[in-house]
Parts: sequence; structure tokens; C-alpha cells
Amino acid sequence: MMMDKTMTMTNGTKVMKDGSVMMKDGSKMMMHDGDSMTMDGAMMKSGMMSNGMAMHDGVMMKDGKMMAMKDGKTMMMDKTMTMTNGTKVMKDGSVMMKDGSKMMMKDGDSMGMDGKMMMAKPKM
Repeated sequence: MMMDKTMTMTNGTKVMKDGSVMMKDGSKMMMHDGDSMTMDGAMMKSGMMSNGMAMHDGVMMKDGKMMAMKDGKTMMMDKTMTMTNGTKVMKDGSVMMKDGSKMMMKDGDSMGMDGKMMMAKPKM
């Protein structure tokens, strides 16, 4: 979805339609292709996840929606994806492991294209 107006994040940072950013302290910067910002104003450079780890191709449950990540770009999952180890991930977040067992991804969970799961860190 394209931005159609300036957005103000919860920490006061403003993101303009052209990708320019006015930080809450008044400093300015420009976003680059693949950069993103969380609604609380945390900047994520291209290829990084919110926990600071490098983003790899795979899938992730974010805000109750399944997202597919490929080549640093994130998009809504629109079909079932089969990982290289045979694990299938459905667009509702249900997972059929290669051994036939089933599970449901939770918000923050991600899986690489190799089928290895990374669970969300519990909130303190």
C-alpha cells in the first residue's frame, strides 16, 4: 500500500510521502529502498528485522497477518508456501511440518525458506 499522506508515529516522528523523515528531535533523514519504520518510530534499515537481526527470505506472522519476505521486500502472503525441507505454511499462519505435525504461528514468529522456525520472544 502506498502512503497517501504524512504519517506521525507514536513517538512523534513524521514520515512524508517522499520518504523523508523528521525525527522527534528535529533531525531529518531520507529513507532508502527497503527501509521501514515501525509505528512506534523505530527505524529498520533494508534487510533488518525489528529485533536487529538480518532478515532472510521466509515468512512471518505480523499483527495477525502472514507476510512473505523475499530479497529484502515484505508482502502479504497470498498462497501456501512450501519450504525447502517440505514444510508447508498456509496464508492463515497454520503450518504442516514435513513430518505431518501441525502448528499455528503466533505474532512475531518467523520461518526461513529452509523451514527452520524462529519463535517470537515473550513480552516482559
